Amino acid sequence: MGRGLVAKGILARLLPWFKYGGQDYTYHGIVPHYCNVDMDWGALPPRPAGAQELLQVQVFVRHGARTQEGSDTCWDGDEVGHFSCSPQGGDASHVESGACPGQLAASGYEQEVNNGKRLREAYVLREGLVPSEFGRAGDAIVVRSTDKERTRQSAVAVMSGMFDDFSSGGFPFDAGLGFLETRSMQEENMVMNYGMCPASSWKAVAHFDRMPSRSARDMQAVCKRFAPKKEMTNKDCAWWLTHLMDCLMSRMCPTVPFTPRNATVPHEFFDNDDEVFRKVWQILDEVALGYFQEMVSTGAMSSLVGEILGFAERAVDGAHDAPKFLLYSGHDTGPMEPLSVAFGLREEPPYWPAFASMMALEVWHSDDGPVARWIVDGKVAAAGAMPFEDFHDRATEIKSYAPRCYDEELSAHAVALAPSWFKEGVPMLGSRAGAVPLALLAVVGLALLSVRARLVGARSARTVAARDSRAIELCSSADAAAPFSTNGQV
Repeated sequence: MGRGLVAKGILARLLPWFKYGGQDYTYHGIVPHYCNVDMDWGALPPRPAGAQELLQVQVFVRHGARTQEGSDTCWDGDEVGHFSCSPQGGDASHVESGACPGQLAASGYEQEVNNGKRLREAYVLREGLVPSEFGRAGDAIVVRSTDKERTRQSAVAVMSGMFDDFSSGGFPFDAGLGFLETRSMQEENMVMNYGMCPASSWKAVAHFDRMPSRSARDMQAVCKRFAPKKEMTNKDCAWWLTHLMDCLMSRMCPTVPFTPRNATVPHEFFDNDDEVFRKVWQILDEVALGYFQEMVSTGAMSSLVGEILGFAERAVDGAHDAPKFLLYSGHDTGPMEPLSVAFGLREEPPYWPAFASMMALEVWHSDDGPVARWIVDGKVAAAGAMPFEDFHDRATEIKSYAPRCYDEELSAHAVALAPSWFKEGVPMLGSRAGAVPLALLAVVGLALLSVRARLVGARSARTVAARDSRAIELCSSADAAAPFSTNGQV
């Protein structure tokens, strides 16, 4: 009875009216899209007005529908039900068994095959950008994936739908194929990588420390409601909410092989017209949006955007070795939402990318010169077709943020974070009082790193990051990582 009164009190503070695309932010407005229940985003739009020739397409996909990734407790009674684990066969009575966490579902594979079929219709058959047989394409095609089984399998599925002669050998299968480029997670620039951009670690912690009081209060209220035994900072709470959302959607999505669907989700989420469910979505969506905006401005996406821009420039310049089609297979937390935020591709919530979400950057030759256009989930993005110069200017701006990963502001960030260390304590030194020497150490250490970064000059940021990431780790809190990073792929 007491818990019920507390919950009602929290709900009264949590639930301002919220609109989704001009309509109520409802279960039926969220679940079908996020889960990708139609399994297909539809035909890609025709060429823009005045376009004469398609020069290049760079495609970005989130992996298809998958089982729950995290193994932390969701709520009391979450052991009820089971996931069907297609890639390894058999079932898992509970995700904590470790039998199939984060594995691509058969439906997720099908979603990506359908993405490939749509790409085939538009870019192989209609525009003739690349041959219909993968084996004849040569260097015209580049395929990249993060080094996760579900993203490798998703890339293979896209290619299977796109090319006549491409066979994955069925599903399940081993996606470790030679045509697929992967990088170690320490070098992967499709995701938030604190090793490659050290300043992003400090900026992430500062971002959550400085959240507006109302946003922090609402977020903490949800965390305390569903994880009352945990003491969480804002950063910890944001991470835990991503886990809670994973728990919810992996049990609610018709495209995820969980039985019995919805029945094991606590009724509190569905009471009063799904109020808590809608509010959790709103809070996490807004928190993630703000976080990725901060990371883009810090330089965390500069490396990837620099690569994207480089490929596009070569296509516009007519370089004979410029690839015609590039596929990047990753996660909602990278490259999907960071790129969407960087280029302003989604104007209305929800901003969180769906299963098998697909974005395409097209580069065309037109009557008025080169043109760029973004496609998001089968529709032209809000900006529409634009002069290539406009895309070039924005991409160049984002690329120019790269030095911020090592600039002198790191020291100022360390000072600004001292109140957080006093509040959270520093396990590395064993007491809350230890925050004082640690803060001083961080300021000095980061100042030295800033000087060193300036001295290395032309040395690549990646090399510097690899050598300096350990130093930053030592002079920062042992719990400095934030959500949505390389440790939080969903």
